[in-house]
Amino acid sequence: MQAGQFDRALVAIELYLDSFKSEAEAQIWEIWALALNHCLEEAYGKIDKFIKNNSGHEPDMLLFLKYGLQGQKAKALASVTERLRGFCQGDEPWSWMLAKCYALVEEKEEAMRWLEIAANRGFVNYPFISKYEPFLKNIRGEAEFKQLMERVKHEWEHFEE
Repeated sequence: MQAGQFDRALVAIELYLDSFKSEAEAQIWEIWALALNHCLEEAYGKIDKFIKNNSGHEPDMLLFLKYGLQGQKAKALASVTERLRGFCQGDEPWSWMLAKCYALVEEKEEAMRWLEIAANRGFVNYPFISKYEPFLKNIRGEAEFKQLMERVKHEWEHFEE
């Protein structure tokens, strides 16, 4: 998924379902992969099922994604709870997901804020963020995005394992 090959991500997720921390985590990543592959009806069905069977911050994020994809901005923004924001504040992939959802609903300032949080927490995959991530396309032209990408690119190029 990180190289923009979203169709391959669906196959990889199915192959490695057992490697996820939990079944819920596997379901969440599958939903994102479906959304990235424009399999929206299937993604919506899985989101509805997930929400019915789970509680916590995960359903809030998936509602944000679903309503955002459906163009229901008010409902999408209403699904962002303090619980979700609090969890995302301390988690790299979740802050990145929140940034993507905010970008999806044209909330550019919030998208940039959460993208910076994700970068500060270590999400510095420059090629993916700057080129492949489709949900970020409407903020790539922003001066703040370009400035953040300069830093992310530097960190990406100097990443040490």
